Amino acid sequence: MKEFKEKINSFPIKNSSDLSFYSAGIEHCTPGYSYGPRVRPYHVIHFVLDGKGTVKVSSNKEVPLKKGDIFIIPSDHPSFYKADIFEPWSYAWINFLGVYSNKYINQLLNNLEEPFIIRNIEVDKYENLIREILQRQENNLSSYFFATGILYQIISLIYEDTNISQDSLSELTLADEIRFYIDMNYFTPLKLYDIAQVFNIHPNYMTAIFKKRFNITPKKYLDKLRYHKAKALLTETKLSITEVAQAVGLEDSLSFSKIFKQKFNISPSEYRKSH
Repeated sequence: MKEFKEKINSFPIKNSSDLSFYSAGIEHCTPGYSYGPRVRPYHVIHFVLDGKGTVKVSSNKEVPLKKGDIFIIPSDHPSFYKADIFEPWSYAWINFLGVYSNKYINQLLNNLEEPFIIRNIEVDKYENLIREILQRQENNLSSYFFATGILYQIISLIYEDTNISQDSLSELTLADEIRFYIDMNYFTPLKLYDIAQVFNIHPNYMTAIFKKRFNITPKKYLDKLRYHKAKALLTETKLSITEVAQAVGLEDSLSFSKIFKQKFNISPSEYRKSH
């Protein structure tokens, strides 16, 4: 593995910047090599350079990938990926964070046909840019600015490859952005007031525009999403009931079990057994 990790600026400084490089590298995996499950506090974009593998992000299903595919792992999302046994993949990656990083990631993910995945891209140009970062000899401010500049180039190229235009971005209404924010953060102890604060609007106004757009209140949408994800975790993982509740942003496991039974006429443990 070859990696360049910026060590001059602290994590809080990077996180408070507009857009900040964290690390980049290239990995040539051995057959069956796996990484995760892991949650990271920064965004990761992988470019499959050769071979095959699979990736699972959040509670989505495991997805097969091959050369020319890109997979994106947003910050605070659990992920697991594994190289193929017969044709193990090689991939390049770049990690980043910053105040505007969530906005760019959300715009990008909301424009994809397949969650977290971009298919059939000419990845050599991305590999070449990342190799430029890896050629830096010293870990200093010059290298940090250089790597962050490469990061901007990579995001620009991804926007071009996915045909994200200003017209398509303007079609994202405020309600759409709110729903996407909920989709990306349901596993945190999210409250309506917190969401309204993110978008600098009153909770009542947020509820009104969200219900008009989707015919459901944001509170009910969040609640429905959490329990849908919980059902998937109960059947697809060996997490305890308490861990499942926490994984979908619900700290009170007793309340989670009670409401789960009210909603589905079956307890979480019974649901797991029956499925």
